[in-house]
Amino acid sequence: MVNQAEEKIRELFEGTIDFKGQDHVESTIHYWLIITTAVSFVVGLAFQDISYTFKLFFGSSALLALYVVPPWPFLTRNPVTWLPEMPPSHTKKSQ
Repeated sequence: MVNQAEEKIRELFEGTIDFKGQDHVESTIHYWLIITTAVSFVVGLAFQDISYTFKLFFGSSALLALYVVPPWPFLTRNPVTWLPEMPPSHTKKSQ
């Protein structure tokens, strides 16, 4: 029972995601940071308080980290199927 829980925790923190998951994460980070930067700036400007700008930006960045850092199951849906290992070929002969 303890080994099963330990194995689940190890799988959770292993950190492997597939290429499509990496592409999704990259797009999400890109758009999220652009939008939250603009919203944080507007909110800070509207309230004339730079602390609102920083709190909103860093809070949204923390939420973004929770979304993209762990290898969630939706990021590992498309595993890579590797080709089988080929035996070494001896094409060059010693002369």
